[in-house]
Amino acid sequence: MLAQESNRYMSTMFNYGNIILHSQELRPIGASYPIGLSVDYGKHMSSQKAWDACNCYPRSGVSVTIWDFDNRDILGYGATGMYFIQPVFRAHRRFSFSIRAAAGVSYQSKPYDEESNPNNLSYSTYWGIPLQLGLAAHYRFNGNWTVDLQGVLNHISNGGLSEPNKGINWPTFSVGLSRYFKVPLFENRVKSKWNKADSDLNRYDLSTFTTYHSPGSGAHVFSWGVEGKYLRRVSRLSNLSLGTEYLF
Repeated sequence: MLAQESNRYMSTMFNYGNIILHSQELRPIGASYPIGLSVDYGKHMSSQKAWDACNCYPRSGVSVTIWDFDNRDILGYGATGMYFIQPVFRAHRRFSFSIRAAAGVSYQSKPYDEESNPNNLSYSTYWGIPLQLGLAAHYRFNGNWTVDLQGVLNHISNGGLSEPNKGINWPTFSVGLSRYFKVPLFENRVKSKWNKADSDLNRYDLSTFTTYHSPGSGAHVFSWGVEGKYLRRVSRLSNLSLGTEYLF
């Protein structure tokens, strides 16, 4: 039987963490232990092409989490929606492990207010940019079910567009279940060579971009720019790059 190129799955996870007070100015919020409930929908690749990229079978998808920051008067509640990438190693065995990275958008219910919420120096906008990085372990049983254990570092801030913006940083430990829509098949493939003769080790990029900043007096403007870059591949997933950019 041939392995599916893409194995769809859903997972639910319970998260428990501890907010890091990384600045003396955050002492008013005290010790807080956020809890959250996550739902992931994703695909777990099993093709030769996916294997060649990392000698692994990567997961990717979207994740939605509802958070209680354990300090309702100051920090309130939050919700995050993120896109994640998760290279999984040893996926052909019952026990596997992975590296998880995610980014997206978030909503927070109690932003800083000079009169009604002056102690919340962590965020001052209802929306933010959440980031996540960590490790996970998986145990597959009954064909298409896995038990998942995960430890990640979470971060939310607004990129400095509004102050105060100390951010929220909290590591979490999570436990959950994943269910594949069909029983996944992962072949035990031979490790491939990333620098084989027919691969292109050089790349040139030219891109345009915009930034959003405040020049003063509470105004916000867009600033446009252009960037040129040369990249030289030095490993399976890494490049050395040299570039320049011009900002209007």
